[in-house]
Amino acid sequence: MIEGPRAVREQEFDSLIQLVNRVFRSQGGNMQTEYPQLFNAENLGNLLVMVDDGRVISHIGLLFRDVTIYGCRLTVGCIGAVATDEEYRGRGLASKLLFDAFARIEEAGGSLILISGGRGLYRRNACVPVLRSMYFEISRSFADKNADSELTLKSFDSSEIATVSALYRREPVRFLRPVEDYRYFLDSGIVMSHPSDLWLIKRGSRVVAYVVVQKGGTASTAPQIVEYAGDRRAIVQSLAMLIDHSGGTDSLNLFVPVADEPFCWQLQDLDLTGVKREGWTVRIQNFEQFLQSMRPYFAEILGTSLAQSVTVEDSDSDITFFVGKEQLTLSRDDATALVFGTADNRERQILEEHKGTIAETLGELFPIPAPWYGLNYV
Repeated sequence: MIEGPRAVREQEFDSLIQLVNRVFRSQGGNMQTEYPQLFNAENLGNLLVMVDDGRVISHIGLLFRDVTIYGCRLTVGCIGAVATDEEYRGRGLASKLLFDAFARIEEAGGSLILISGGRGLYRRNACVPVLRSMYFEISRSFADKNADSELTLKSFDSSEIATVSALYRREPVRFLRPVEDYRYFLDSGIVMSHPSDLWLIKRGSRVVAYVVVQKGGTASTAPQIVEYAGDRRAIVQSLAMLIDHSGGTDSLNLFVPVADEPFCWQLQDLDLTGVKREGWTVRIQNFEQFLQSMRPYFAEILGTSLAQSVTVEDSDSDITFFVGKEQLTLSRDDATALVFGTADNRERQILEEHKGTIAETLGELFPIPAPWYGLNYV
């Protein structure tokens, strides 16, 4: 008899790792060593499984973290490493695990879910691909033109955790990242499924910025900056050195989270053109709780009284926004697209279809930037 959904038991952990390695690392690699933040003894209660005769046959991994969006704190559940053994597929096991994960996240106080995938399983259940970044291709000529010889690079080690954390804490939209997350990276060397380096950028003796670079190495696999913090000018001026350290390529790619619009302006002023990129999928698990968490941000835009009048009703399939006596009902997918925005500007189309004061007010509030994973990807 198949058991679950439930948390994996200690004696089943090896079977779980065998499953995710069969599904995701058939050509080599080990999910446990690549994702120590997910697969560790302290997180066993969040590794949800279906089990047949002692063997793990399906899995969804959860990792809880808090994020801050413009000073508003939310608990998020990150979902990853979703896998079902080939001979058990088509039985709805992953769906059962997903619904259980949704319930556990809400029970734990989570209002937002980030999922590192975009498959039909998620899309059918109101997990929406939202706008997460602008993507810039950096040529060798651009990097050389903007290089500053006074900058140096230093490889990250445990002695620099406090320095990197201090830079990251200045970002307006970010994970509230505990120290152990940096240690997990030092243990794995993996970020967003790829071997990666973290480089400190120094001007003299001062660390002014850092970047996380997924390794490339060939003309078809340019290295990619997938996280950064600190002095944006110094980041631009260090691109040539980063290309040099990557080896085997004369280009580099840069992901700029949508929250960092000023950096996009800076790059555009340097004649670079970014491309909008959706990033995996997002589900707002509890709209009422999410909006309540964001209310201080709303007050900064609308004023306290009008911000208090912005409420929402969640009927599972539909979401109704209220501003005073006006209301606007949307599908759950469209409501999520409105809140976070999409690469094809679906949020604009939604508001254009619904005129009136409520559309104008919601247009002032949304979209807001969804958190970008960086080191916190699972």
